[in-house]
Amino acid sequence: MAILISGMTCPLCGQPMTDGFDLSGYPAFISNKRDPLYQFSDAILHRRCLEAHPLASALAQRYEAWRSANRPQARICRITGQPITNPDDYVGVGFLVESPTHELYSFNWAHFSRHALKGWVHRDELRAAVERLALSVAWEGEDLKWLLADLAPSPTLNSPP
Repeated sequence: MAILISGMTCPLCGQPMTDGFDLSGYPAFISNKRDPLYQFSDAILHRRCLEAHPLASALAQRYEAWRSANRPQARICRITGQPITNPDDYVGVGFLVESPTHELYSFNWAHFSRHALKGWVHRDELRAAVERLALSVAWEGEDLKWLLADLAPSPTLNSPP
């Protein structure tokens, strides 16, 4: 969650956030720096500034989708259909793309068992699509590197070190 420090200013109006102001805060839930909503991720703002902002409705929808997708009960492996209860076996995909026609749209907020992902027949296809996104002008940020690492081919017993 964003932290309020004395002397901070509202990123929307530039005015100080002081006692008596109604404030809104968001955790770091948007990874793509090119996403128009990124400015609200890990931020504290005056509620009145936020409510007047043209992206306020889109932000509320995205934040609710993030909260819903990240409830422990929602962590169901996309491959096996089973709950993921071991944090070490968990790979979560955040919000990737806005367009429903994009090849990665169906993977927004997806959950995978790391174990199941290793043998998934579509892993290479997903990795290629994530690589294309990471290299495109539509994405800026480091978070896709972690997903790509989880999607990397597993070394075989006969492969060189």
